Formats: sequence, C-alpha cells, structure tokens
Amino acid sequence: VWAHDPDNKGAVVWRTALVNNTKEFGGKIIWGGAADDTTGYFGLGPGGIGAVSLKDGERKWFLDIKPVAGQERHAGHDGPMTAIPGAVFSAAWDGMIRAFASADGKTLAVAAGTPGQMGEVKLFNPADGKLVRDVMTTSDSVFSVAFSPDGKRLAASSADRTIRVFNVETGAQELMIEDHADWVMGIAWSPDGAKLASASRDKTSKLFDAKTGDSL
Repeated sequence: VWAHDPDNKGAVVWRTALVNNTKEFGGKIIWGGAADDTTGYFGLGPGGIGAVSLKDGERKWFLDIKPVAGQERHAGHDGPMTAIPGAVFSAAWDGMIRAFASADGKTLAVAAGTPGQMGEVKLFNPADGKLVRDVMTTSDSVFSVAFSPDGKRLAASSADRTIRVFNVETGAQELMIEDHADWVMGIAWSPDGAKLASASRDKTSKLFDAKTGDSL
C-alpha cells in the first residue's frame, strides 16, 4: 500500500506491506479499500484484511478470513469494502457480509434472519471462526449492525422497527429504541460515539442520543 501527497506532485509519503507471507496470501489487493478518520482498510483477494494507519503507514492489524463451513471452495473476496465509525465491512465469495471492530479487528459481528420469522446477531472470533456469543434473537430479520468507535458497544437495526444497543464484552442489552414506523434498514455511529443515525423504510432518517435513546 502506497500513500502519496497530492500537494507535492504525488511524492511518496509512506509505503507498507500488508503481509509478509505472499506465498499464502498472494499480492492481489482488491479494488475499493475503505478508510475512516485515522485508518485505511485493504482486502487481499484470498481473504485477508489489513488495517493501516493513515498518518504513517504503520500496520495496525491483519486478519486471515476463512470461508464459512460448507463454502470452503468459495474463499476470498473481490468487492469494495466500507468503513463507518467503529466498523469495517467486507462481503465475501462465501455469501457472508462481515462487520469487524475497526479498533483491533478481533471481533466479527454477523446479522441474519428469515423475514417475518426470526432475526439474530452473533459475535465471532475472526481468527478461528469460533462463536463468541449470541447477542440477540428477535422476531424478524436484522438488517444492520455497527460497532461504536471504541469497539465496546454494538448497535443493531431490524425489521421489527427497533434499534438495539449491546455491550460487546457481556452481550447485555443496554438500550432499545422504538421510534420508527417501519423496518430500520441501517444504523451508524457518530465519530465520537455519542449519537446514532438510522435510516428506515418509513422514509425517514433519525438521530438519537446513544446513551438515552432520546430523539435529537
């Protein structure tokens, strides 16, 4: 990964190797990296994701992502990544969308469900794929999950019209917001972790206090 200074004729600011083991991971960096205020995130075609400091290129962490059971033939990913405060998202060939805690990449949140029947959120250890915790089960699909910028809280929005906030370490529910009239399709944290922004099928976007749940 190379960083260039656009104000200095493209001079190289830093360059960093995402991995040392190119035999296993290859040298293919997928198109469409992502970044937040401090960190850039880049994926490797065979399935790894690396986080690099935007300031000096220091590698913060790297994860070797394995396909889920039964999809071993569909390893790796080629699509663009997305970052929001607290989380980085990756979609892979095994059919999974993954959300990683951007602080250290050590926790993976997965949301799923069957429309009108059930929805769930689970936390996994991305290093070995083992389940860390069942976070929630609800009566309808969960559409979105997002880690807080410090990685300590997890927000989830679902078709049951709720927004829920959980403690990542304990799995305890800290907050439930019921302020939308239809599915809550997306949720995101403010950079300071003090607010939550939502988008709903009721054609509204709303802003909430992340501690009290009050509408702002």
